Amino acid sequence: MEFDGNEELEDLAVLNFLNRGIPRTVYQRQNFFDVMDDISFRKRFRLSRQSVLQILMMIDEELEFPYDINNAVSPMNQLLLCLRYYSTGGHLQAIADFSGTHVSTACRIMKRVTEAVARHSSEFIKFETDQHFMKKRQQDFFEIASFPRVSGAIDCTHIKIQSPGGNDAEIFRNRKGYFSINVQMVCDRNLKILNVVSRWPGSAHDATIFTHSRLCREFESNMFQNCLLLGDSGYGIKNYLFTPLLNPITEAKQLYNESHIRTRNPQPVLHNIAINMGEEQPPPLPEELEEHILEQLINEKQIPRVPAMSSYVQAIFAVVLFNTLGLRLVFQSLFL
Repeated sequence: MEFDGNEELEDLAVLNFLNRGIPRTVYQRQNFFDVMDDISFRKRFRLSRQSVLQILMMIDEELEFPYDINNAVSPMNQLLLCLRYYSTGGHLQAIADFSGTHVSTACRIMKRVTEAVARHSSEFIKFETDQHFMKKRQQDFFEIASFPRVSGAIDCTHIKIQSPGGNDAEIFRNRKGYFSINVQMVCDRNLKILNVVSRWPGSAHDATIFTHSRLCREFESNMFQNCLLLGDSGYGIKNYLFTPLLNPITEAKQLYNESHIRTRNPQPVLHNIAINMGEEQPPPLPEELEEHILEQLINEKQIPRVPAMSSYVQAIFAVVLFNTLGLRLVFQSLFL
């Protein structure tokens, strides 16, 4: 019986695969913490280097591998991988490619880092009972629209999830038609989170979540004397929880609603760390900066200087832009 040469080669390939297994892939990783300028770093990870270092100091021991072998992912790269996912909400494959890891490794790292950060929640998310802190919060809220005794603003938000499957999957479908977890939060004037309840399915009503929360029991037991919460009309009115009036007719009622809305409309662990570190909103993109400010940032090495393009390269660049973005953007790119 004669065998085709191609079949013999295929058989040899199969035998080699069975003997040696799947070829190992060694991923190349960049040290984003060191190579990126400040603006690029904050743009991609939504936190400054100082805040990232503080978070890493908290969880470094939990992320460190016992042996630095087999191309182990460093604690810093593990944290940045997770922050990249938090800041973009992108696909896991894209996050893995960005970080130089296999997708399964990225999945395990995200779970590991998230659990490590969550274990510090009691240090940063707490509704202070000390009278000094309570009065400070009330004064901060009062300065907005003269609404007295307010110690926090309460509301719920839906965090989208995949269908959990099983017989009870539909209880996670919210009124907007998608699967979610309805998360209750209480924050102060600076949007610092004071209390979180994140265990209810999307179909649960905001008032139901609050009624069954420990915070509600503490207010009912008069633990927080002379303190108020501000909520929307989805909550029932209580002597410690005020909501807007539905049909304000008199001037006094309209003034109450205006003060309520302005006070209430002024995010867990990482958010509060950013506030404690004095993090500002992410900086504007370079194209949004004025020319003299952009030049100053370049001189301070916060933005890398890009060499000027030759006229030939500019012409090619213009043709590409014309084919993709249109004539208006071409003129902007050439004459700005």
